[in-house]
Amino acid sequence: MATPRSESDRDTSADSRARPRQQRVLGLTMIGGGLLLLISVFLPWGHVAIGGPQAIMTASVSGTGTVTVSVGDGDASLEHHVADYLNPMMNHLGWWVLVIAVLIVVAGAFYLWSPARLEAAIVVTVLGAIGAAMCLFYAVHIRESLSEALDVSSGDGRPGYGVVLACILTVLLTALGFIDANAAFSARGRSRREKGRVG
Repeated sequence: MATPRSESDRDTSADSRARPRQQRVLGLTMIGGGLLLLISVFLPWGHVAIGGPQAIMTASVSGTGTVTVSVGDGDASLEHHVADYLNPMMNHLGWWVLVIAVLIVVAGAFYLWSPARLEAAIVVTVLGAIGAAMCLFYAVHIRESLSEALDVSSGDGRPGYGVVLACILTVLLTALGFIDANAAFSARGRSRREKGRVG
C-alpha cells in the first residue's frame, strides 16, 4: 500500500515544477533587458538648448558621445562644424555601458541554458550595479558637461530619454539579479540542512 504524500512533499513537488518556468522567464528578462540597454546607448543621453524658449541652437549627444546640432536658421554647414567641434569634448561613458549590456546578455544566456544560474545572477547583479552608477552619474552631470563644452552658462540642459531608459534598466537588472541570487542562496542553504538531517 502506497504511503500518502505529506503536505511538505506536495509543496516541494509544486516548487520543483514552477522553478524551471521562473528560470526561463528570468533568463529571457535578463537577455531582453541587456538588449534594450544596448539600444539605449545609441539614443540621446543629453540635450541642451541655447537662447531660451526661442532657442538659437540645440545640441543632443548620444551615449556613444555622438553630437547632433541644430541651429535656428538651419545652416547645415554650421551645424556640422559645431558637431565636429563638440564630439571630442563629450563623455564617451556610454561605450562602457554598451560593454556591460553585452555582458549582461551573455550572462542571461548562461542563466537560461547552463546550470551556473547562481553565478550568472551574481554577474548580472554586479554588472547592473556598475552600469546604474555610470548612468546615474552621467544623468546628474550631463547639463554642466554640455554647458562647459559649449562655453555657455545659460544653456537649458537636461538628460535625454536614452540615459533615463538606461538608468531604469540597470536598476531593474540589478534588483532582478540580486533577488534571484538571494533566492538561490536560500535554496542551497535549505538543501544542505535537509541533507544534514537525512545524514
